[in-house]
Amino acid sequence: MNGLLIITGGGTGGHLYPALSVAREARRRRPDQPLLYIGADSPVEKEKMEKLGIPFQGYPVRGLRRRGMFQNIGILLEHAKATAQITRLLKSVPRGIVFGVGGYASAPAMLAARIARWPIVLHEQNSYPGVVNRWFSKYARATCITYTECQRYLNGPPPVLTGLPIRPEVLPPEGWRRSERPSNPPCILILGGSQGARSLVEIVFHTSLYMDEINYKYRMILQTGEKNRDLVEQCPPRSHIATPAFIEDMASVYRSADLLICRAGAATLAEAAAWQLPAILVPLPTSTGDHQMKNALHYQRSGGAHVIGQDNLNTTLLFRTISHTLEDDSRRKNMITGMALQAELHAHVKVVDVIESVAGGLA
Repeated sequence: MNGLLIITGGGTGGHLYPALSVAREARRRRPDQPLLYIGADSPVEKEKMEKLGIPFQGYPVRGLRRRGMFQNIGILLEHAKATAQITRLLKSVPRGIVFGVGGYASAPAMLAARIARWPIVLHEQNSYPGVVNRWFSKYARATCITYTECQRYLNGPPPVLTGLPIRPEVLPPEGWRRSERPSNPPCILILGGSQGARSLVEIVFHTSLYMDEINYKYRMILQTGEKNRDLVEQCPPRSHIATPAFIEDMASVYRSADLLICRAGAATLAEAAAWQLPAILVPLPTSTGDHQMKNALHYQRSGGAHVIGQDNLNTTLLFRTISHTLEDDSRRKNMITGMALQAELHAHVKVVDVIESVAGGLA
Protein backbone atom coordinates (compact mmCIF):
# COMPACT_ATOMS: atom_id res chain seq x y z
CA MET A 1 0.00 0.00 0.00
CA ASN A 2 1.54 3.29 -1.09
CA GLY A 3 -0.88 5.66 0.60
CA LEU A 4 -1.17 6.68 4.24
CA LEU A 5 -2.55 4.13 6.73
CA ILE A 6 -4.51 6.00 9.37
CA ILE A 7 -5.36 4.13 12.55
CA THR A 8 -8.06 5.74 14.63
CA GLY A 9 -9.87 5.05 17.88
CA GLY A 10 -9.30 5.30 21.56
CA GLY A 11 -10.89 6.98 24.51
CA THR A 12 -10.32 3.78 26.54
CA GLY A 13 -7.55 1.19 26.84
CA GLY A 14 -9.87 -1.40 25.35
CA HIS A 15 -9.69 0.46 22.05
CA LEU A 16 -6.12 1.69 22.29
CA TYR A 17 -4.27 -1.60 22.83
CA PRO A 18 -5.70 -3.44 19.80
CA ALA A 19 -4.83 -0.38 17.73
CA LEU A 20 -1.28 -0.46 19.07
CA SER A 21 -0.94 -4.13 18.18
CA VAL A 22 -2.14 -3.55 14.60
CA ALA A 23 0.14 -0.52 14.22
CA ARG A 24 3.14 -2.57 15.32
CA GLU A 25 2.37 -5.37 12.88
CA ALA A 26 1.85 -2.92 10.01
CA ARG A 27 5.18 -1.26 10.80
CA ARG A 28 6.96 -4.62 11.17
CA ARG A 29 5.61 -5.86 7.85
CA ARG A 30 6.32 -2.68 5.90
CA PRO A 31 8.89 -0.46 7.65
CA ASP A 32 8.43 2.26 5.04
CA GLN A 33 4.62 2.29 5.32
CA PRO A 34 3.41 5.84 6.19
CA LEU A 35 1.36 5.58 9.39
CA LEU A 36 -0.64 8.10 11.42
CA TYR A 37 -2.65 7.54 14.56
CA ILE A 38 -5.65 9.80 15.10
CA GLY A 39 -7.37 9.77 18.48
CA ALA A 40 -8.54 11.85 21.37
CA ASP A 41 -6.25 14.59 22.66
CA SER A 42 -4.74 12.27 25.25
CA PRO A 43 -1.16 12.47 26.57
CA VAL A 44 -1.25 8.73 27.33
CA GLU A 45 -2.23 7.77 23.77
CA LYS A 46 0.30 10.20 22.33
CA GLU A 47 3.12 8.81 24.49
CA LYS A 48 2.36 5.17 23.62
CA MET A 49 2.24 5.83 19.87
CA GLU A 50 5.32 8.01 19.80
CA LYS A 51 7.27 5.30 21.65
CA LEU A 52 6.62 3.15 18.57
CA GLY A 53 7.72 5.92 16.27
CA ILE A 54 4.19 6.43 14.96
CA PRO A 55 3.04 10.05 14.49
CA PHE A 56 0.08 10.97 16.65
CA GLN A 57 -2.61 13.53 15.97
CA GLY A 58 -5.10 14.18 18.77
CA TYR A 59 -8.29 16.23 18.79
CA PRO A 60 -10.19 17.58 21.82
CA VAL A 61 -13.34 15.50 21.36
CA ARG A 62 -15.61 13.85 23.91
CA GLY A 63 -18.27 11.17 23.83
CA LEU A 64 -21.92 12.17 23.73
CA ARG A 65 -23.76 12.28 27.07
CA ARG A 66 -26.95 10.36 27.64
CA ARG A 67 -28.29 13.42 29.43
CA GLY A 68 -27.57 17.06 28.84
CA MET A 69 -28.74 18.25 25.42
CA PHE A 70 -26.92 21.59 25.60
CA GLN A 71 -23.66 19.89 26.55
CA ASN A 72 -24.05 17.55 23.57
CA ILE A 73 -24.35 20.51 21.23
CA GLY A 74 -20.87 21.58 22.27
CA ILE A 75 -19.56 18.03 21.88
CA LEU A 76 -21.00 17.78 18.35
CA LEU A 77 -19.30 21.05 17.45
CA GLU A 78 -15.98 19.59 18.66
CA HIS A 79 -16.51 16.58 16.40
CA ALA A 80 -17.47 18.77 13.44
CA LYS A 81 -14.31 20.85 13.82
CA ALA A 82 -12.12 17.75 14.08
CA THR A 83 -13.84 16.17 11.06
CA ALA A 84 -13.19 19.26 8.94
CA GLN A 85 -9.51 19.33 9.89
CA ILE A 86 -9.03 15.60 9.18
CA THR A 87 -10.88 15.91 5.86
CA ARG A 88 -8.44 18.60 4.74
CA LEU A 89 -5.58 16.29 5.72
CA LEU A 90 -6.96 13.35 3.73
CA LYS A 91 -7.42 15.48 0.64
CA SER A 92 -3.81 16.68 0.83
CA VAL A 93 -2.04 13.26 0.82
CA PRO A 94 -2.05 10.16 -1.43
CA ARG A 95 -5.17 8.06 -0.93
CA GLY A 96 -4.77 5.28 1.62
CA ILE A 97 -6.96 3.52 4.20
CA VAL A 98 -8.58 4.55 7.47
CA PHE A 99 -8.62 1.68 9.98
CA GLY A 100 -10.94 2.23 12.94
CA VAL A 101 -11.14 0.33 16.22
CA GLY A 102 -14.23 2.13 17.48
CA GLY A 103 -14.83 4.53 20.32
CA TYR A 104 -16.01 8.11 20.13
CA ALA A 105 -12.49 9.29 19.25
CA SER A 106 -12.68 7.44 15.93
CA ALA A 107 -15.86 9.16 14.71
CA PRO A 108 -14.25 12.29 13.16
CA ALA A 109 -11.73 10.26 11.13
CA MET A 110 -14.45 7.82 10.02
CA LEU A 111 -16.67 10.65 8.81
CA ALA A 112 -13.73 12.40 7.17
CA ALA A 113 -12.93 9.17 5.29
CA ARG A 114 -16.49 9.11 3.95
CA ILE A 115 -16.27 12.73 2.82
CA ALA A 116 -12.83 12.30 1.21
CA ARG A 117 -13.80 8.89 -0.29
CA TRP A 118 -11.10 6.92 1.49
CA PRO A 119 -11.82 3.21 2.10
CA ILE A 120 -12.63 2.18 5.67
CA VAL A 121 -11.67 -1.01 7.51
CA LEU A 122 -13.06 -1.61 11.01
CA HIS A 123 -12.33 -3.82 13.98
CA GLU A 124 -14.99 -4.46 16.63
CA GLN A 125 -13.72 -5.82 19.95
CA ASN A 126 -17.02 -6.64 21.67
CA SER A 127 -19.92 -9.03 21.09
CA TYR A 128 -22.19 -5.99 20.80
CA PRO A 129 -20.61 -3.23 18.69
CA GLY A 130 -20.35 0.37 19.75
CA VAL A 131 -22.39 3.04 18.03
CA VAL A 132 -19.51 4.32 15.84
CA ASN A 133 -18.74 0.89 14.39
CA ARG A 134 -22.43 0.05 14.00
CA TRP A 135 -22.99 3.23 12.02
CA PHE A 136 -19.89 3.06 9.80
CA SER A 137 -20.00 -0.71 9.14
CA LYS A 138 -22.37 -0.05 6.24
CA TYR A 139 -19.63 2.00 4.55
CA ALA A 140 -16.66 -0.25 5.39
CA ARG A 141 -14.82 -2.30 2.79
CA ALA A 142 -14.20 -4.90 5.52
CA THR A 143 -15.04 -5.36 9.20
CA CYS A 144 -12.99 -7.57 11.51
CA ILE A 145 -14.72 -9.01 14.57
CA THR A 146 -13.78 -10.78 17.79
CA TYR A 147 -17.08 -12.61 18.42
CA THR A 148 -19.39 -14.24 15.89
CA GLU A 149 -22.34 -12.91 17.93
CA CYS A 150 -21.40 -9.42 16.78
CA GLN A 151 -22.18 -9.89 13.08
CA ARG A 152 -25.97 -9.63 13.46
CA TYR A 153 -25.60 -5.98 14.49
CA LEU A 154 -23.39 -4.94 11.56
CA ASN A 155 -24.14 -3.94 7.98
CA GLY A 156 -21.94 -4.07 4.90
CA PRO A 157 -19.91 -7.07 3.71
CA PRO A 158 -19.79 -10.27 5.80
CA PRO A 159 -17.44 -9.66 8.77
CA VAL A 160 -14.10 -11.45 9.05
CA LEU A 161 -13.53 -13.33 12.32
CA THR A 162 -9.98 -12.37 13.34
CA GLY A 163 -10.05 -12.30 17.14
CA LEU A 164 -8.79 -9.36 19.14
CA PRO A 165 -5.21 -8.11 18.60
CA ILE A 166 -3.22 -8.45 21.83
CA ARG A 167 -0.19 -6.40 22.80
CA PRO A 168 2.94 -8.43 21.90
CA GLU A 169 4.48 -7.85 25.34
CA VAL A 170 1.46 -9.54 26.96
CA LEU A 171 1.44 -12.66 24.77
CA PRO A 172 2.70 -15.94 26.31
CA PRO A 173 5.76 -17.66 24.84
CA GLU A 174 5.12 -19.86 21.82
CA GLY A 175 3.87 -23.28 22.91
CA TRP A 176 3.27 -22.25 26.54
CA ARG A 177 0.78 -24.38 28.48
CA ARG A 178 -0.85 -23.71 31.85
CA SER A 179 -0.45 -26.32 34.56
CA GLU A 180 -3.66 -28.09 35.47
CA ARG A 181 -2.73 -27.93 39.15
CA PRO A 182 -2.72 -24.54 40.92
CA SER A 183 0.34 -23.29 42.74
CA ASN A 184 0.61 -23.69 46.51
CA PRO A 185 -0.81 -21.43 47.78
CA PRO A 186 -2.88 -20.48 44.72
CA CYS A 187 -2.61 -16.96 43.33
CA ILE A 188 -5.78 -14.97 42.63
CA LEU A 189 -5.52 -12.00 40.25
CA ILE A 190 -8.16 -9.26 40.39
CA LEU A 191 -8.35 -6.68 37.59
CA GLY A 192 -10.84 -3.87 37.88
CA GLY A 193 -9.90 -2.19 34.62
CA SER A 194 -8.25 1.20 34.28
CA GLN A 195 -10.85 2.79 36.59
CA GLY A 196 -10.66 0.08 39.23
CA ALA A 197 -14.32 -1.10 39.43
CA ARG A 198 -14.94 0.06 42.99
CA SER A 199 -17.86 -2.23 43.82
CA LEU A 200 -15.86 -5.26 42.68
CA VAL A 201 -12.80 -4.18 44.68
CA GLU A 202 -14.94 -3.70 47.80
CA ILE A 203 -16.44 -7.19 47.60
CA VAL A 204 -13.01 -8.72 47.01
CA PHE A 205 -11.64 -6.93 50.08
CA HIS A 206 -14.47 -8.30 52.25
CA THR A 207 -14.01 -11.75 50.78
CA SER A 208 -10.27 -11.70 51.46
CA LEU A 209 -10.93 -10.80 55.12
CA TYR A 210 -13.27 -13.78 55.39
CA MET A 211 -10.71 -16.06 53.76
CA ASP A 212 -8.14 -14.92 56.34
CA GLU A 213 -10.60 -15.57 59.18
CA ILE A 214 -11.09 -19.19 58.14
CA ASN A 215 -7.36 -19.59 57.43
CA TYR A 216 -7.85 -20.26 53.72
CA LYS A 217 -4.43 -20.31 52.08
CA TYR A 218 -4.02 -18.05 49.05
CA ARG A 219 -2.07 -15.20 47.51
CA MET A 220 -3.72 -12.23 45.84
CA ILE A 221 -2.74 -9.52 43.37
CA LEU A 222 -5.43 -6.86 43.46
CA GLN A 223 -5.20 -4.07 40.93
CA THR A 224 -7.21 -1.35 42.62
CA GLY A 225 -7.04 1.55 40.18
CA GLU A 226 -5.98 4.97 41.41
CA LYS A 227 -9.52 5.87 42.47
CA ASN A 228 -9.70 3.04 45.02
CA ARG A 229 -6.52 3.70 46.98
CA ASP A 230 -8.63 4.82 49.96
CA LEU A 231 -9.97 1.26 50.26
CA VAL A 232 -6.42 -0.06 50.54
CA GLU A 233 -5.60 2.43 53.27
CA GLN A 234 -8.56 1.23 55.35
CA CYS A 235 -7.14 -2.29 55.62
CA PRO A 236 -3.97 -3.31 57.43
CA PRO A 237 -1.17 -4.49 55.14
CA ARG A 238 -1.10 -8.25 54.55
CA SER A 239 2.00 -9.94 53.21
CA HIS A 240 0.05 -12.32 50.96
CA ILE A 241 -1.88 -9.52 49.21
CA ALA A 242 -0.33 -7.05 46.76
CA THR A 243 -2.45 -3.99 45.90
CA PRO A 244 -0.90 -2.07 43.00
CA ALA A 245 -2.92 0.76 41.48
CA PHE A 246 -1.77 -0.38 38.03
CA ILE A 247 0.29 -3.27 36.70
CA GLU A 248 2.93 -2.63 34.06
CA ASP A 249 4.20 -6.19 33.53
CA MET A 250 0.92 -7.97 32.81
CA ALA A 251 2.62 -11.02 31.29
CA SER A 252 4.27 -11.87 34.61
CA VAL A 253 1.05 -11.67 36.62
CA TYR A 254 -0.90 -13.67 34.04
CA ARG A 255 1.80 -16.35 34.21
CA SER A 256 1.80 -16.56 38.02
CA ALA A 257 -2.00 -16.36 38.53
CA ASP A 258 -4.19 -19.42 38.98
CA LEU A 259 -7.53 -17.60 38.82
CA LEU A 260 -8.68 -14.27 37.41
CA ILE A 261 -11.54 -12.16 38.77
CA CYS A 262 -12.46 -9.20 36.61
CA ARG A 263 -15.04 -7.30 34.61
CA ALA A 264 -15.64 -8.51 31.05
CA GLY A 265 -13.82 -6.04 28.81
CA ALA A 266 -12.86 -7.64 25.51
CA ALA A 267 -9.12 -6.90 25.74
CA THR A 268 -8.75 -8.42 29.23
CA LEU A 269 -10.71 -11.51 28.18
CA ALA A 270 -8.57 -11.99 25.07
CA GLU A 271 -5.41 -11.77 27.18
CA ALA A 272 -6.81 -14.23 29.75
CA ALA A 273 -7.67 -16.66 26.96
CA ALA A 274 -4.16 -16.38 25.56
CA TRP A 275 -2.81 -17.36 29.00
CA GLN A 276 -5.47 -20.11 29.43
CA LEU A 277 -6.43 -18.50 32.75
CA PRO A 278 -9.74 -19.59 34.34
CA ALA A 279 -11.88 -16.59 35.22
CA ILE A 280 -14.74 -15.41 37.38
CA LEU A 281 -16.41 -12.57 35.45
CA VAL A 282 -18.53 -9.81 36.96
CA PRO A 283 -19.67 -7.76 33.94
CA LEU A 284 -20.09 -4.01 34.26
CA PRO A 285 -23.88 -3.59 34.33
CA THR A 286 -23.79 -0.12 32.76
CA SER A 287 -21.78 -1.10 29.67
CA THR A 288 -23.31 0.06 26.38
CA GLY A 289 -25.79 -2.48 25.05
CA ASP A 290 -24.85 -4.69 28.02
CA HIS A 291 -21.90 -5.76 25.88
CA GLN A 292 -19.83 -6.91 28.85
CA MET A 293 -22.48 -9.44 29.85
CA LYS A 294 -22.58 -10.67 26.25
CA ASN A 295 -18.77 -10.97 26.23
CA ALA A 296 -18.82 -12.84 29.54
CA LEU A 297 -21.51 -15.30 28.49
CA HIS A 298 -19.49 -16.15 25.38
CA TYR A 299 -16.63 -17.31 27.61
CA GLN A 300 -18.98 -19.10 30.01
CA ARG A 301 -20.44 -21.08 27.10
CA SER A 302 -16.92 -22.12 26.11
CA GLY A 303 -16.38 -23.43 29.65
CA GLY A 304 -13.53 -21.02 30.43
CA ALA A 305 -15.33 -18.71 32.85
CA HIS A 306 -18.05 -18.47 35.47
CA VAL A 307 -20.28 -15.38 35.31
CA ILE A 308 -21.73 -13.61 38.36
CA GLY A 309 -24.08 -10.69 37.81
CA GLN A 310 -23.29 -7.53 39.75
CA ASP A 311 -26.65 -7.69 41.56
CA ASN A 312 -25.90 -11.20 42.80
CA LEU A 313 -22.32 -10.56 43.88
CA ASN A 314 -21.65 -11.05 47.59
CA THR A 315 -18.88 -12.39 49.81
CA THR A 316 -20.42 -15.83 50.29
CA LEU A 317 -21.04 -16.48 46.60
CA LEU A 318 -17.66 -15.13 45.55
CA PHE A 319 -15.76 -17.27 48.05
CA ARG A 320 -17.73 -20.38 47.13
CA THR A 321 -16.97 -19.82 43.44
CA ILE A 322 -13.28 -19.18 44.16
CA SER A 323 -12.88 -22.32 46.26
CA HIS A 324 -14.75 -24.53 43.79
CA THR A 325 -12.64 -23.27 40.91
CA LEU A 326 -9.34 -23.76 42.71
CA GLU A 327 -10.12 -27.06 44.47
CA ASP A 328 -12.10 -29.00 41.87
CA ASP A 329 -9.43 -30.46 39.57
CA SER A 330 -11.92 -31.51 36.88
CA ARG A 331 -13.59 -28.09 36.84
CA ARG A 332 -10.25 -26.29 36.63
CA LYS A 333 -9.05 -28.53 33.80
CA ASN A 334 -12.21 -27.86 31.82
CA MET A 335 -11.89 -24.10 32.39
CA ILE A 336 -8.27 -24.08 31.20
CA THR A 337 -9.35 -25.96 28.07
CA GLY A 338 -12.29 -23.61 27.55
CA MET A 339 -10.05 -20.57 27.74
CA ALA A 340 -7.46 -22.12 25.43
CA LEU A 341 -10.17 -22.74 22.82
CA GLN A 342 -10.93 -19.00 22.76
CA ALA A 343 -7.30 -17.93 22.38
CA GLU A 344 -6.27 -16.17 19.18
CA LEU A 345 -2.57 -15.35 19.30
CA HIS A 346 -2.29 -14.06 15.73
CA ALA A 347 -5.23 -11.67 15.51
CA HIS A 348 -2.95 -8.71 14.74
CA VAL A 349 -1.58 -10.60 11.74
CA LYS A 350 -5.06 -11.48 10.48
CA VAL A 351 -6.26 -7.88 10.79
CA VAL A 352 -3.31 -6.50 8.84
CA ASP A 353 -3.92 -9.21 6.21
CA VAL A 354 -7.46 -7.83 5.83
CA ILE A 355 -6.18 -4.25 5.56
CA GLU A 356 -3.69 -5.27 2.88
CA SER A 357 -6.31 -7.20 0.94
CA VAL A 358 -8.45 -4.05 0.83
CA ALA A 359 -5.41 -1.98 -0.16
CA GLY A 360 -4.69 -4.39 -3.00
CA GLY A 361 -8.13 -3.81 -4.43
CA LEU A 362 -8.15 -0.01 -4.26
CA ALA A 363 -9.52 1.63 -7.34
